[in-house]
Amino acid sequence: MLKVEQGSDVGPKDPSHDTFLKLSMRCGRVLKTDGEYCWRWTGFNYGIDLLVTFTNRLIIFKRNTHSQTCSNSVSLQPKRSLAFRVTVVSFDTFGQTEYIKSSGVKTLRLGKDEESVIMGIDRHVTFPLHISVNILYFTPSREIISMANKAQELAKHCYEDDNIPSTSASTTVHKVDSDAHVNIDTGTISDNEDDKSKQVDASIPEQGPEEAGD
Repeated sequence: MLKVEQGSDVGPKDPSHDTFLKLSMRCGRVLKTDGEYCWRWTGFNYGIDLLVTFTNRLIIFKRNTHSQTCSNSVSLQPKRSLAFRVTVVSFDTFGQTEYIKSSGVKTLRLGKDEESVIMGIDRHVTFPLHISVNILYFTPSREIISMANKAQELAKHCYEDDNIPSTSASTTVHKVDSDAHVNIDTGTISDNEDDKSKQVDASIPEQGPEEAGD
């Protein structure tokens, strides 16, 4: 972040596909009808005020520097690079994908107030149109890549631990069921062998409202 602010980092040059997916930010928008749109995604943008335009079924990126006001700080470096991937999806009335198009991971180098056509959308595509954009504004260092890999491994282990089935409870229940019959209403257990009843205290005390402490 400091390298970007100080001008020593002009953006990613050619990040690997894996690094891009781990470190890029993901943004999106739904266009309900055909027409002309222009928007920006707010938040920290590493000095690039990226304007996204949809017109004549074209998606255009513009690096805004002087043409429009911006509430965040804007980099005045002659050239800045960014890596991106644009995916456009349209669904039918049943929620099934009927159209999908992706730009793939690409690197774009823009000057001040320079714009570039990113993608064209086919004329037959129906709306609403779902636009998903992954963007990477900075050059990932080895330390950041290592931290991202560790975070991914940790998330993977946590997911695996959460999905391990527990069999101890069900095993205990089956053992009790095979040895005895429990009458929940009376708290009586009948042995299967001699059918003798043993009375046990299986009643559950009624819980009243818990009083808050002083």
